[in-house]
Amino acid sequence: MDIGVQRVLHMALIGSTVVYGVLGFALKGTGSGSIPYEANWALLVAGVVAALAGVFIYRRPKTVLTQAAPTEAGKPPITVVAWMALDAAGVCGLIMMLADGPGIFLIAGVLVFLLLHPPRRDVSSRA
Repeated sequence: MDIGVQRVLHMALIGSTVVYGVLGFALKGTGSGSIPYEANWALLVAGVVAALAGVFIYRRPKTVLTQAAPTEAGKPPITVVAWMALDAAGVCGLIMMLADGPGIFLIAGVLVFLLLHPPRRDVSSRA
């Protein structure tokens, strides 16, 4: 995947995460009543698992690519899967905020990770 395409996708993901936070604050508690305690915990666990999966998948190619054969397009497409997992965590946070839950922590965590880890060229594609 070209570095320009990665940057565009990365900025789009940051934008969507910011929109989740803004919508969550604007519509906080306007859902159809509060969700049950068990559903709130299920959403929280699903969001945290999705965020952790996204972080681990995103960080893995940087360590594995130095030993593996480089792909034709530079970074492997698994990065897109990591970004999808991080977006799923943001959506779980938005749903929790709409139900008057603590979803802002998921959204903030995803946003901080995305801002701290922009897409970069791989070591294997610098040749």
